[in-house]
Amino acid sequence: MKTLIFLFLIAYSCSVAAQKSVFIRVYNLAGYKIMKGKFAGTTDSAVLIYKDTGIVAISFTSIGYIKTKRSLGHNMAICAVVGAVPLAIAGAAEGEPAVNDGTLEGDLHDALNPTPAEGGVSGLFVGGVLGAATGAAITAFTKHTIFTINGNLNNWYEQKKKLDLMPAGK
Repeated sequence: MKTLIFLFLIAYSCSVAAQKSVFIRVYNLAGYKIMKGKFAGTTDSAVLIYKDTGIVAISFTSIGYIKTKRSLGHNMAICAVVGAVPLAIAGAAEGEPAVNDGTLEGDLHDALNPTPAEGGVSGLFVGGVLGAATGAAITAFTKHTIFTINGNLNNWYEQKKKLDLMPAGK
């Protein structure tokens, strides 16, 4: 039962953190990421991205390609934290204090039952691994779109039509 509750919590937490607006990553002609943020729209010659300082415009002449959605590492890290914290708390709560009375019964108790610290560390490790696996699965089953521009005006106008169909917003 605890396993089912844990898996539900991981799935729910990851779905709550799901993106409500489109996150894009912009790469230059050499293939290096030059900008990332929420998609704000397009102009005749640039893509607009929301940043903390305002809206940034990136000219199509410097864009190699644009990818949508978050990366694998981001999804794994977020889901690992979301999985590790509750399981560490649950593991610490399930732990029992050591008996240390020198009897066979006390030694068996101490050997078979984790202390709160051991339960917390175990929960942290298991929750982190399961959460990271969940993040990897989310990335594997999420469709990422790539808009190839390569600094070409014709490619820009063709991809701009598709970009304009995406929801823009913070």
